[in-house]
Amino acid sequence: MREERGVALIGSRCTIEPGSGNYHLRLAGCDDCDARHLARMTLEQVEGLYHDGYVRQAMFEAFMYVWATGAPRFSSLGDNWRDAPADPEVSALVARFREEAERREQLFA
Repeated sequence: MREERGVALIGSRCTIEPGSGNYHLRLAGCDDCDARHLARMTLEQVEGLYHDGYVRQAMFEAFMYVWATGAPRFSSLGDNWRDAPADPEVSALVARFREEAERREQLFA
């Protein structure tokens, strides 16, 4: 079976089931796998990968929006990322990050 990558903007989903023991290469362009990987990282780690060129702009913006709005923040660090994204690709990626967060909550509930 050929494995397909998820592309959030067109609505295609990754054909690899989470936890199947199989995975795409880390940060190789599958939106589902990339969101799953980045969702486990800290802000500092994702910023580092972004500045090193491993995370594309839309994925970074989606991560930052979810990070800034996903929990109470007691500093102004995330204030610039609280406005809902206008870019359709970023909005679709936000949905992938939120799905991953929900999936992880169900695993550990």
